Amino acid sequence: TSGYFVSAAFLFLGLRRYKLTPALDAALLLYAAVTLALAIAGIALVTTRLPSRFGSIIFRAVGGSSAAPPTKLPARTLLTVLPFYIVSRALGVLEKGVLIRLLVGRFDLIEAGYFDGALNAAGAVSFFVPGALGVFEGASAYLFTALGLGGPQGVAFGLVRCARMILISAVGVVLHWLGRNAMRAAPASEQS
Repeated sequence: TSGYFVSAAFLFLGLRRYKLTPALDAALLLYAAVTLALAIAGIALVTTRLPSRFGSIIFRAVGGSSAAPPTKLPARTLLTVLPFYIVSRALGVLEKGVLIRLLVGRFDLIEAGYFDGALNAAGAVSFFVPGALGVFEGASAYLFTALGLGGPQGVAFGLVRCARMILISAVGVVLHWLGRNAMRAAPASEQS
């Protein structure tokens, strides 16, 4: 949900500053409006009793009876989890800003957020492309070219991000493998 808010906010800000083609600007504006609506709906789902009420209605409609009272997420739980979402989104935008700075020599938070939102939009509309192969690289090259930052820098931007994702995934696989081996070894040492 926080990702939707961040994408929508930066797209709204970026669309005021940057002009691409009218059709693409309209598509990004529509994407920003839809993600903002999804963010508001997501917040309502998490912070209200709405899901429990809908569940009770559906359960009664199919012949059951719901004895459980509608529940909502405790505020303490939400306040515990929310900073992690905010930090992850901030790091994602900062990653893009740092890469833009390294490639073209300037850092602008709104520009980095605009890239983040536009790349999220590219990912959303290309769900049918297996593994999103080339989508982010192509979208990055287009954005860099359209904003006068250079097409080759856009390709490098996309490839560096792809390499980072592969590296993080590889680290995750290694940690998972090590954890499984450690868990397998734990019962054996307990029996000894």
